[in-house]
Formats: sequence, structure tokens, C-alpha cells
Amino acid sequence: MEGSQRKNHGPCNDSCVDLPEQPRLKSWTFISSVLQRQPRRLLLYVKVVDWIFVNVIIEPTEDVGDSLENRLLTAYSSTVETLGLSSFSVVVDEVLNLCRQEYGMTVPQFCKNVRACSSRNGPYVREELDPILLQNLLPASSIFGTSLTLPPCIPSTHLKTITRPGSFFLANTRLVLHEGHEYVAKGPIYPRRVDYDYQEIFNLLSIPRGHPNIISHPKALITVSETDNRICGFLTTYYRNGNLDLYAQKLRNENLLTTSKLYKWFCQLTGAVNFLARNGTWHGDIKPDNILIDDEENIILIDFARAFATSATASPEVSAHMRTSISQTCVTTIGIPRGWPLHKIILSEIYSIGRTMYLICEGISMVEVYRDKGWVNHEHHFQSEFGEGSATPEPMRNVIRRCLTISPKERITLGGMLDVLSSLEILA
Repeated sequence: MEGSQRKNHGPCNDSCVDLPEQPRLKSWTFISSVLQRQPRRLLLYVKVVDWIFVNVIIEPTEDVGDSLENRLLTAYSSTVETLGLSSFSVVVDEVLNLCRQEYGMTVPQFCKNVRACSSRNGPYVREELDPILLQNLLPASSIFGTSLTLPPCIPSTHLKTITRPGSFFLANTRLVLHEGHEYVAKGPIYPRRVDYDYQEIFNLLSIPRGHPNIISHPKALITVSETDNRICGFLTTYYRNGNLDLYAQKLRNENLLTTSKLYKWFCQLTGAVNFLARNGTWHGDIKPDNILIDDEENIILIDFARAFATSATASPEVSAHMRTSISQTCVTTIGIPRGWPLHKIILSEIYSIGRTMYLICEGISMVEVYRDKGWVNHEHHFQSEFGEGSATPEPMRNVIRRCLTISPKERITLGGMLDVLSSLEILA
């Protein structure tokens, strides 16, 4: 994702500005912004309601000199130069009010952004597939060749977007309805992300089927329209319990997060990574919000782009390859370095498993981590010690510690973890 000054939204190589976060219950609230240089345009990252996000695109206009778009870009430039927020905030509010009038609590259709526009009759908003993104999309035959058995293709126009309060959907995902069934539609919304999203489809289709704790193969590929066969995303299974991070927090608040659940999740996550390793592959960004929970409270490992790593769960050896750009407020990262042998990657995965379970057991929310520390922050020391009154079961602490050794060679193996966790799960 091209990101923003709020580091949790991904790497950013352009200018960025944030406003103070708005009251949570208000729809269409501003989160952050990023100015792209080529072509020059401003992206507003906006929360519609709860944890559902969209992008709003602002481009300069020539036909209407004092247009909403031009005023916002001018206010943005002034904000960067003076560090003042007032004029920028006022124009942003104009855009958001237009969005509220047009959409209310609903969101645009899958793969479409909101664009702020002006005419002689005044400003308005409309949704569209980003033309710059469209130029980078390809048909399935050009992406995958003939090496994979592909699922069927469905035009994006056949999908109906659903807004469900309390759910979590980033700007590149939508809850959709197709032929009476609910799915998650996922696809690129930034031109720079197209290759990563195509790679995720390839990775998912390359994983052997059948593991109960790994997301299943895509149900369908999504094309731009009935007459345009370029791929703009894929359909995958929808799990209404959401991700492990938010679900564990919910259970903890209700005093329902039991030791047996923690052991089960730890064992299932380790088993899923062990399955990948035995089949010569890996995940690359294991963290609580890349794990979903099904109706039986089993984990489902998702997000196989293998493009990025997250500092809060990345191993020290991977973190050493993360770098901060010239602008200290924005970051970029490369994830698992290319060329690493599988055994080295698996040792890094073991560390990430330990960090993931540490965060879940200790009740540390990824929402707080992203807000306070950032998505990529290799200079910050993320706590991995168990203090007095730790919420982590004592036997599990020992396993987590053996995952989190600085030296990869001293870490417990996947097989060793499964043996220990299986016995502990029985005793829980």
C-alpha cells in the first residue's frame, strides 16, 4: 500500500499529512493523506464507519479554477510548508460531507475509489476504477500463463458490496454478495500494488489444497467488466468473526479468552506453517491481523502476497533489511529478502509465530501497535518480556521464549513446538 504519514498504512515515498483523528461514531472520517508526484494528485485515506476504509482521489482541474480539488491541493501544500491544519481541514470536511451525502454508511463498489470532482454547478463525488490502475491490469493469460489451474472469472459488475457494522475491511477489500453468498473481494487499488496482488493469487493457487488452517484457493478471479477481461482481484471465503487480533480482544473483554483457546491457536498456527514448510513454501508476514477466525474458533492464515513484513512481528534478521527513506516520516520495506534459503526463512517464521502469540496472550492490540509504533519501525524495540502479572500461561511462555531467541539457530523447531504444544493443549 502506498501509505501515509501514519505508518500503519504502509510504505510511503511521497509527501504525507495527517489530521487529528475524528470521533469514531461519525461516518466518513479522515485518517491520513499522501501526495503523489507523478501524476500529481492527493489521496485521502478515509474511514467510512467502524473499521471500513476507502480512498478518495483528488486531482487538479483546469476547467474550474477555484474548484474543490484545486483548493484542497493548495491547502495541502500550505499545510506542508507551515505545519498548519486549519485550511486543509476545512476543505477536507467539504469533501467528506459530499461523501456522506452520496453514500451515508455505505461504500463504493469493489475495486473503485471515490473521486472528488467539480463542475459549473458545483462540487460532487463519484466512484470509478482508477484510470492509472486500470492501465496496469492484465488478463489472466498474461499473468499466470498455463502453469496453473485457474478458478472461473466473474465481472466486478456482478458483485454487490455490503456494509456490515463492526467488520474490518481495508481499502483493497470489500464484503460482497454474489449469487446469494457472501465473499471477500480483494484486489489492487494502487498501481504499485498490482504485481503484489497478482503474486498473492499465484501463491494461493500454488499452495496444496486441504489444510484446515490455511485460507482456501480463490473462489473466482474478478475481471473489470463483462467486456474487459483484465483481472482486478479475486474472491475468497468470508469469516464473520474477523481477525485474531480483534477477536481475541473481544473475548478478553468478555472474560472468555481461555487457556485452551490460546493453546489451540498456537498449535494450529504452528501446524499451518509446518505444512507450508513441508511443501517448500512459507508465509512471510505472520501477525495477528493476518489470521482469521472461523465459526468454530479455529484460525485461518491469510495474506500470502509475501511482499512486506511488519516490524511488530518480524524477526531480527528480517528487520535488519527494513530501511527508512530520506523522509523520516515515511518508510519502505522489502519483507523476506529474495534469495534466502527455505531453512533460513522458516527460522524467521518461527520468530514471527512467537511474537504473534506473545501479542495475543499479553493482550497487545495491533491497532495500538500501528497507531503508536507504526507498521514499519525497525528502530523501535518491541517488548517480548513477560512481566509480573503476565496474562500468558506459564508453560506457553517457555515455548514463546524459545521462538524469540535473537540467534536463529537457537530457536525451537516447528516439530519441537508441535510436540510441546500438543502435550500442553491436552493438559489445558
